[in-house]
Amino acid sequence: MNSLNINQEETIDAKWKAVKDAIKTATVTVIGKQNRTKKPWFNNSCKEAFNRRKESRTQMLNNPYNREKVMAYKECQKEANNILRYEKRKYTKDVLEEAEIDHKVNRTRQLYQKINSIKGGYKKHEKFLKNDDGSLVTEQDKSLVYSEPNIESISKAQSTPFP
Repeated sequence: MNSLNINQEETIDAKWKAVKDAIKTATVTVIGKQNRTKKPWFNNSCKEAFNRRKESRTQMLNNPYNREKVMAYKECQKEANNILRYEKRKYTKDVLEEAEIDHKVNRTRQLYQKINSIKGGYKKHEKFLKNDDGSLVTEQDKSLVYSEPNIESISKAQSTPFP
């Protein structure tokens, strides 16, 4: 009886896998595979510069005492950073020009979508500490004052042996 259930489960799993694969292949052929890019400004010139920098880095790491390879890596690094920065600025400029056109034509939703897509960059990592009252200290200067006693109490607790 148990072997019959196991064989039935295996066949159900195999049938489900076949249906699932058929659906996936049909969607890829009909809709196509969509590429999501985190960095839409990253194009072929950026990729080539990145690969040159990566190759130069591996050569430098293979022989780190060779000054020529170190200097070549630093040059490739500067070149790659300049290309990446240029492409990102060009993309940002184009998006802002499109946003300006959206503003002139009163397409407010598209305007804010474009602004928010650019604006979502650097987010500062916040560090919070609790003071003696149990309330959170969020300001940088005050957190330094409160962190010193906490560090001392932690070091004292680690130095005392367990009973």
